[in-house]
Amino acid sequence: MKLVLVFRSEDADILKPGGAECLRTLTTDFERLGGWKRKRLSSDQEVWLCPSETNPADEEWERFRKGVSSRVETIAAALHASAMADQRQIMKKKLSELFNNVDVHVDLFSKSGDVWDCFSRLMVKIADERARGQIFEELVRLLMVPSVMRNLRNLIHRLQTRLGPISLALDGLTECDFLTEEAMHVADDFRDGKARKRFFEAQDIVYGKGRGEESLGDLIMKVQDRFSPAARRIVQEHWERLKTLLPNREGYAEWNRDISQKDLNAVYGNQPRIGEIVEAIGDREKIQTLKSKFRNRNPFREWLGELDNACDCLREAIEAELR
Repeated sequence: MKLVLVFRSEDADILKPGGAECLRTLTTDFERLGGWKRKRLSSDQEVWLCPSETNPADEEWERFRKGVSSRVETIAAALHASAMADQRQIMKKKLSELFNNVDVHVDLFSKSGDVWDCFSRLMVKIADERARGQIFEELVRLLMVPSVMRNLRNLIHRLQTRLGPISLALDGLTECDFLTEEAMHVADDFRDGKARKRFFEAQDIVYGKGRGEESLGDLIMKVQDRFSPAARRIVQEHWERLKTLLPNREGYAEWNRDISQKDLNAVYGNQPRIGEIVEAIGDREKIQTLKSKFRNRNPFREWLGELDNACDCLREAIEAELR
């Protein structure tokens, strides 16, 4: 059994979600054969990237034929939907001509679609269920895991950078005992709901905002089925802790307008103390009311430290299971 996945190489930058990062990782270890790039997954599984030309020259096809083992039984080719309308049939016809008695399948994936859906459709066409499972698991390990770990770290970093500036500004106010002049500077820096906007953006990184961008929650849902029951429980515990510290807002989607107490409750959930700080830091009158609540300590930093710890524990649990 042999599986060969063939992409046009320029598609490597537009596969998503996760595909671009996956294939950029893959291409660093590829063996070049003329315009082709080949990576051996095992003794009977390979991934190929074809030349950037929509229709490779005859000599390039000949290199491909010679490079693929004579034992090949199945070739599954994935092409991006931006290819010419007849490219799917051209690819299937050419592969069938090059390899007699070989089961050839060609499928398409869209720029906004998921390359893994395309892989799944191709896998179904592999008759041997055990081989199909082994091939797909190997592809997931090779393509998906590096991307997931990179995306996970990126999401957590983005979350921390959204909330960090608020904490740093409050550290400065705590050190100067909320000196009026400094407090006014901070209030002006965060005026017009800028701190609330950062809090909203942090929530969107964790829970998503319905615009097709992968959230931390999306990533966890994507990988948790691969975990053992014990690992899944550990990840879920850390995930629930994170959600408690940074609850999702309910039914309230605008950050840049006046907000009622009812809406405040919907935004900040079980973290009203943090909500009070976020709402006050950009208001010249309200910011002075924070002085009595700080008293040589920064409760926002303490909360953010707990949130950072929850993120780190979640990341470590996921990475430990993926390695």
